[in-house]
Amino acid sequence: MGLYIDALEAHNIPVYVIQGTYFYKKNEVSDLIALLELIVHPDDPLLRAIVLSSSLAGQTFKDLLEGRKSEQLDAILKPWIDMRDRSTAAEILEDIIRKTNFDVVMDGAA
Repeated sequence: MGLYIDALEAHNIPVYVIQGTYFYKKNEVSDLIALLELIVHPDDPLLRAIVLSSSLAGQTFKDLLEGRKSEQLDAILKPWIDMRDRSTAAEILEDIIRKTNFDVVMDGAA
């Protein structure tokens, strides 16, 4: 990241870094990254478990061990899985955040 900051500052472009690389370690960011990965690899059981146990679906590990599914999440993901090669990450995330109220959940967790 320092390379980018140095280049911007060398051209007199103001730079303000918030949380640096820690941003990607935040739960809500890693949950959304896992969700995008699941859309690309919908048959990956580990990614499915990560997303199902995240704040997006809110299942417990006990739920996962008992084999509980999330029909609601599957219904939200299905169109994006079908359109994954024709969609941007921004389009996918905006729709899923709106449909799952993820922003409200994360706002309440802060």
